[in-house]
Amino acid sequence: MNLKEAKELFRKYDGSLYIMWHDDDRFDEFTKLFIPFETLEKWRREMVDEAIEKGYPLNRTLRMIRDAKNGQEAYADRFLTLMKNSSPKESDAVSLLKNLLSDSMTCGYNWLKQYVSDDEKLAEVVGKLLKNTSFGDNEELKKKLAERYEFLSK
Repeated sequence: MNLKEAKELFRKYDGSLYIMWHDDDRFDEFTKLFIPFETLEKWRREMVDEAIEKGYPLNRTLRMIRDAKNGQEAYADRFLTLMKNSSPKESDAVSLLKNLLSDSMTCGYNWLKQYVSDDEKLAEVVGKLLKNTSFGDNEELKKKLAERYEFLSK
């Protein structure tokens, strides 16, 4: 494996070394290249910029941002602005809300809350997304996520 192939593999897994390790037999080859941390972060920045520019699903973009190690504050604020200005498809909105409002203590909302510069704006944007998402016929999921949102946004 050369550096170009390593970058393609890294991009295939949206910069997640864990998922690459879990799902790809070439992970050992990748690690044997001893790619510097700074290079991996540069690739992540490129991917996040591309995701925002090309309008990737918000949940996918959030996963990319969470895997980055540097610049979390800037990424979180950019993501919050992206969330505020987007109108995701229903399935993408449900997927994002499930990620943001999961039962995990390190869920997306808690992660964002520690890095965004405006907690109130975060609560407003997530609340609006929750309110404007129908969840199809799954009223139980909507209720569960609404309760989780109320708890997290306080």
